Amino acid sequence: MPIKITDFEWKQIDSLVFIKFGLHNTSPKNVDIIYTTSYIKVNFRPYLFELFLKHKIEPEKSSVSVRDGKVNCILSKSIIEKWDLLEEEPKSREEAQSLRVKALEEYETLQIEKNKEKKENKSSLERLAISRQISLDEEKHLREKEFLKLEELKFFEERKQDLDSSSKESRLRLSSMCSEDGSTIASEGDYDGDEESANFSSNENLFALTKNKLSDKESESIIYSEKYPNIRPSSCIKIRLSPHTPSIPKRESVSSLDEEIIEKKKGCSEEKLVDDDKESLKSRASKFFESGNYEESIKIYTQLLDRCPSQASYYSNRAASYLALNSYKKAITDCSKALELMIPASKENAKSRLLCHVRRGTSYVRLRDLSSALIDYESAFHLDPTSEALEKDVAAIKDCLTFCPGTCTEEESSEFHSSSSSSSEEEESECSSENEGREISADPFD
Repeated sequence: MPIKITDFEWKQIDSLVFIKFGLHNTSPKNVDIIYTTSYIKVNFRPYLFELFLKHKIEPEKSSVSVRDGKVNCILSKSIIEKWDLLEEEPKSREEAQSLRVKALEEYETLQIEKNKEKKENKSSLERLAISRQISLDEEKHLREKEFLKLEELKFFEERKQDLDSSSKESRLRLSSMCSEDGSTIASEGDYDGDEESANFSSNENLFALTKNKLSDKESESIIYSEKYPNIRPSSCIKIRLSPHTPSIPKRESVSSLDEEIIEKKKGCSEEKLVDDDKESLKSRASKFFESGNYEESIKIYTQLLDRCPSQASYYSNRAASYLALNSYKKAITDCSKALELMIPASKENAKSRLLCHVRRGTSYVRLRDLSSALIDYESAFHLDPTSEALEKDVAAIKDCLTFCPGTCTEEESSEFHSSSSSSSEEEESECSSENEGREISADPFD
């Protein structure tokens, strides 16, 4: 509940009313002031100053200010007269509340009108400033335009004077250089030295100019030709560039070095073997395979496949190297590609197809895919039905599939490979590999 202030002073004259009271040590920043035609409210918590005026005032001409810890109210009377009383207390709380509500609504409307008036004044001032700036710019532009015109006229006058003086000098010079008939040039020695003879000769020269009807342009051309020589005509200079072919050094042969490295390090060479002769590359790959350097063998067969991608033997031999390195999936891919390139089947490529089926079947066995391995081994046995080793391998795979369809254990796989290793030795001479159960030929197509 706020504390209502009743100790205040008020004075009046015919047109104004003065009210003064203290803030009771309250900061002036926390003072809330509202005044309308018949209501004044100054709120500074916990204190409240409130007056219900008996007579009306003009809020536009009134003011309420806070200074030196006191509130000073200067109220302008709407009617110039003496007031007998300053305030009139409402009869009930309801009436007081209704008067407060009306006063607040009136205050809000007054504030809205004030803000609107401020905006209008501000916009009018801005428009006035813009129009004034535009007029100043136009005046400046006109002054600059007049100044340019004056400068232009001054320039043309000076130019005209220069041209007149130069034309007079050229005419005098021509008159002194031409003879009576205009064909010969008179020198200073031709004159007698007196003024009359000089005037006479100049008049005759001018007469000769009018007689020959020389124009100003022709006279200027005569003067220019006497002063300066003719302009040299333009021409073209032809340049021929001799052809230049840069010398390309030839590569020296490194075959002897390769053989030494193969003998010393058993083919562990990291150099790039590049040779145009495919047979020499093929023989190198075979040597690498025999020495156990399967990585270099794969590199050389990859180079050969880049040159001849349709050669099935390169895929088959690279599959042998992959199989020796236990890269079974890559071996299966190369064998499948080689078999595709050997379509249609013939007696000439029967041996090659047999080896591809055996290598792919061996890879499937290592991956424990016995169903796929059985298909390859049966295909190989169909190509060579007299091979006892292939017959044993097919029977062993079938036994494994009967015991456990589709897969086999590591012991069964190793037993199968050890039992089938003798079959490839009977068919052809092949190189042994530590990582491979079956003996694989280094180059079965030779």
